[in-house]
Amino acid sequence: MPFDIQYVRSQFPSRELLYLDTVDTTMRIAAQTGATVIAEEQTAGQGRHGHTWHSEKGLGLYVSIVLDKTATTPTLTMALGLAVAEAITSATGLACDLRWPNDVMIGHSGAVGRLRRHRRHRHQRESSAIPQ
Repeated sequence: MPFDIQYVRSQFPSRELLYLDTVDTTMRIAAQTGATVIAEEQTAGQGRHGHTWHSEKGLGLYVSIVLDKTATTPTLTMALGLAVAEAITSATGLACDLRWPNDVMIGHSGAVGRLRRHRRHRHQRESSAIPQ
């Protein structure tokens, strides 16, 4: 099933959504703009401990969401993982497990990585970008 950005925009009319074909990392654009960034491909995705990876086009959907610091707690991180796992199971019938702190697993393979990063913006407001 192809990704329908217009449908997503209709469901979140007040949220700024940037949809890109290819980007180095969604997290960089999200941190700069405050928008939710969705890409078909990442050429330098960011992970824990400075790890980078190439997220191939056509094999996934790569998303970073910026949230106010007050909304980013370990409970929210777990809730996002549970929501993603439930969505995958609902859409595919595949059972998912969470591996703390940041992975949604299908069998022995990582299907989703979540990473929370804090950044101060020019107005001194802290936020987190959380790629899914």
